[in-house]
Amino acid sequence: MLRVLVLATLAACHPYVKGGYDVSSTVSGPMSTLMGESMATARTLPGTAAIATAAPSPAHTYSLAFGFGSKDFGAEIGVHEYGATTSAFDTGDSAQRYVTTTGSIDVRWTMLRWKYFSGFVHAGPSVGALVDKGAQSTAFGEGVRYGGGIAITFPVVILYVDASRTALQMIDGDAKGFNQLGGITVGLGIH
Repeated sequence: MLRVLVLATLAACHPYVKGGYDVSSTVSGPMSTLMGESMATARTLPGTAAIATAAPSPAHTYSLAFGFGSKDFGAEIGVHEYGATTSAFDTGDSAQRYVTTTGSIDVRWTMLRWKYFSGFVHAGPSVGALVDKGAQSTAFGEGVRYGGGIAITFPVVILYVDASRTALQMIDGDAKGFNQLGGITVGLGIH
C-alpha cells in the first residue's frame, strides 16, 4: 500500500528543471557599488595610486531551478548567479573581484491558464553569499525572493519569462545591510 501511495504522489507531482538568463538585472544597496570592482581594488593600499586596469568583462545573471508540483501549485529550489563573467574564477588585476550567488525555495501558484499560456506568481525564503576574491572572504545574508511571470507550456518544454526580486539582508562584510537583486529572466524548462 505504501508503494502505491508513493507512486501516486510522484505521478501527481510532475518534476521539472528550468534554466534561464536575465535580459535585465538590477542591484541596489551596498552591494551595487561592489559588483563592478576589479581585483586591482584589493591590491591598492591606502594613500597609493590605484592600479590602472581595464574594466571587468560584462556581467550576466543566470538561474537554475529544480521543482515539482501540479499544474496550479508547485515548489522549487533555485540557484541564481548574479554578475557572472568569464573572469569569475580569474585572479588577475582586471578580473571581477566580487561574485554573488543566492539560493531560494519558492512556492509557485499558477492562477491564470488559457490553452498553452499561463500566468504565475512565486515567493519564498532566500539565502545569499558574496565572495570577495581579493580579501579571500565570504559574507552571508538571508531574505526573501518573490516575483511573477508568464509561461508557454508544451507537452515536454516550458518557455517562460519571470520578473523577480530578491531582498537580501547581508549580515557582515563589504555589503553589510539591505540589498535588492532583481531581474527579468527568459528561460527554458523541461517537465
